[in-house]
This record gives sequence, structure tokens and C-alpha cells, in this order.
Amino acid sequence: GSAAFSFGLDYSYFFMETNPFIGIGGLAEAAFAEETEFIVAPLLTIQPWHEIKFILAPGIRYVDLKETAIDEIHETSRMRFLLRVGGAYMFHFDHFSISPAINADIVGSSVNFVYGLAFGWGF
Repeated sequence: GSAAFSFGLDYSYFFMETNPFIGIGGLAEAAFAEETEFIVAPLLTIQPWHEIKFILAPGIRYVDLKETAIDEIHETSRMRFLLRVGGAYMFHFDHFSISPAINADIVGSSVNFVYGLAFGWGF
């Protein structure tokens, strides 16, 4: 029920002999909401067509919790396992791309949807 700004980087190395293209890499992201959240994960990318890609990223989510009196009584876990599943549709301009993207971050029994605009640079 809330929205926040996030900034991230990801990299995928594609194996050109695979069809559809399969890539491996990593991602790092920071979200700046009520608590600052960081995500680090290895990345599997499947790109069945030139414009569409799907990702799978099992990783770690770290939340910088603001300490309160209740935290002194109850232990809170700042690091949790995360599974990111998502996709994007890419509009290509020479070596650059702009992609509306949507991802689902699964942490325990909760699912958070992450959507936005991604900018790419191919080399």
C-alpha cells in the first residue's frame, strides 16, 4: 500500500549460442522508504525474444530498521532470504534500451510488487 524510490544496477552476461538467450549475472538495489532496504542477488535472465526478458534472482534482503523500545524486547531479523521473479519489455535504441519492468519480491509469506522504468546499455 505504499510507494518508494529505489535505485539499482544489474548485469547479465548472455551466452550467445543459446536460443532463447540465457544470461547470468547479479543485481544490487536500494529502496528508500520508511526503512532503507538493500537487495543483493545472483541473476538468471531468459530472453526468448529481443524485446522481452524474464528474471529469477534468489538473494538476500537487508533492512535498516529504526531501533525502537519494542526492538529491545523482541528480536528482529534484518536479513532475510528473497526471491525476485519478474519481466520487462525493452524498447531498443542502438545500444540503449528503456524498459517498463515489473517484479515480485517474495520474502517469507509476503509478496511485494516492484514496478518501474529500467534503462539499459548493451556492450
